[in-house]
Amino acid sequence: DRLADLGEGLADTLAQPGGALLWLLLGLCALPWERLVARGRGGAGARERGEAERRAAATVPLLAVWLLAYGAFFAWWEPDNIEFWIASLPPLLLLLAIALEGGRPWGWRSLAAIGIAGAALALNYGSIERRGDETQDLQRVVARELAARSTPADLLVVPDGLLELYLPYYEGHENFVSLNQALFDSGGDWGRACAAIRERIETALHAGATALVTEEALRPPEELLERHRLTIPAVEACFAPYREALQPLDLPATVGVYHRLPMADELARGEGWRFDAAPFGWRAANVAGEEFAGGWRFQPGVDPTLLSPLLNLDAGSYRAIEVRLANGTGARDAQLFYAGPDGSISEERSVRWELEPTEAAVTYTLELRGQPGWEGTISRLRLDPVGVGDGGEMRLEWVRLVR
Repeated sequence: DRLADLGEGLADTLAQPGGALLWLLLGLCALPWERLVARGRGGAGARERGEAERRAAATVPLLAVWLLAYGAFFAWWEPDNIEFWIASLPPLLLLLAIALEGGRPWGWRSLAAIGIAGAALALNYGSIERRGDETQDLQRVVARELAARSTPADLLVVPDGLLELYLPYYEGHENFVSLNQALFDSGGDWGRACAAIRERIETALHAGATALVTEEALRPPEELLERHRLTIPAVEACFAPYREALQPLDLPATVGVYHRLPMADELARGEGWRFDAAPFGWRAANVAGEEFAGGWRFQPGVDPTLLSPLLNLDAGSYRAIEVRLANGTGARDAQLFYAGPDGSISEERSVRWELEPTEAAVTYTLELRGQPGWEGTISRLRLDPVGVGDGGEMRLEWVRLVR
């Protein structure tokens, strides 16, 4: 199969369709017909041939090594991708030029090669014209649709291929990642690649943005799985913390299937944040042993904090906040901060309360209406679950604003 894909990639690099026939004709042009004829006539032109062969002897091995190394790598990596094989054209054409050098200037072989080049241009003209028309180039259409439904801060988890080039070049959207890119950056280690993708998602959510995820990332094609020795269950496990929260994105059928995660403001206005599987943009500091199992579990240290994503909420729309928390430490002091438009955290814009003397989860309702500073735009929340931990574990199950 890989040899067939290799042949398809090489053929499509020269022309679509008809590339294989053109390669065959170029190969026939490259054969040393003059030498064969000269041998039949007793060796005429040996001196000229000797000069051409000496010049070729220094160049051909280098070109051959280039092509062999390049071909071996991409036969394994992605043999049918013509973007990679374009770099094979210079050495191949140089080899053709060396082969043609042994013939008569403007002989039939040179003229035939020029004719084949003209045929390639004619065969490719339609494709070139379509690629130049942004309404006909599917990848341009996809890039434009995704850019129109996202902001520069939104993360796009995209398929491998042209979108990685089109998004930054045509749409100015730099915040994207593909499985292939993540695996390349991690040296092929899927555990590290998965952690990097999750961190990119959480960074976008923490900024108050969202993440758009292609179905091809959730269920990669067989070719990518084979190349990186991945399995569907391994990929599904990586995205499992976000799977239930993903919402379908309304896109034209030609663009493909994409999903999006809700932004922080959407969660705040809805059912709030549940921490069964992921922090969804919240960031912890001065804690240890973070894991998600029945809630966000951690061991608080000195001055532990849980900082919300960037928000844009009207304080007047909410009267209280509910925090469901289990406390396995001996500390009982908790505090909630709420930042104004400038994002600064201060004692004046906070509420203190005392935790119940139990390790069971308790729902705490904190009245906010009428509290100092609870007015105007709220840009962040910060929860200090205790002042100082003692090695015990805490578990935050959910946070919800109450209208």
